[in-house]
Amino acid sequence: MFGLTLRYATVGILTLMTQHVFAQITPSRTSPGTAQAVVRLEDQLINGLRATRDEQQAFLRSVVVLSEQGKLDKRLINAIYVWARRRQPLYPFPFFERGLRIEAQKRGIALPVVNLVQRVGGVTPPAPLLR
Repeated sequence: MFGLTLRYATVGILTLMTQHVFAQITPSRTSPGTAQAVVRLEDQLINGLRATRDEQQAFLRSVVVLSEQGKLDKRLINAIYVWARRRQPLYPFPFFERGLRIEAQKRGIALPVVNLVQRVGGVTPPAPLLR
């Protein structure tokens, strides 16, 4: 009798394992007025591009200001953001900075300079010699 029960239990478990389980994704339980639906552009850029240094964050804040002034299109910023993250997922900031600088130059917009070389002890290492 114990063997028969074990056999039914095994068949039942195997049946449950082979069935597909579907779940419904439910919306969040917060009301629309309490949660922020969209991430701010500044937060998206700083976090998504992994801008850890103050210079990098200041550069991204100036990009946001230019966007708010209507000088840089948000679609352009987002397109370069996505491209930079695909190009270098671990540290996309230099790719974003260079790509945006090129596109801004085409439009006659000056962007602030970002020193991508780490300063050691308050001294900036010399630039490599060009041949």
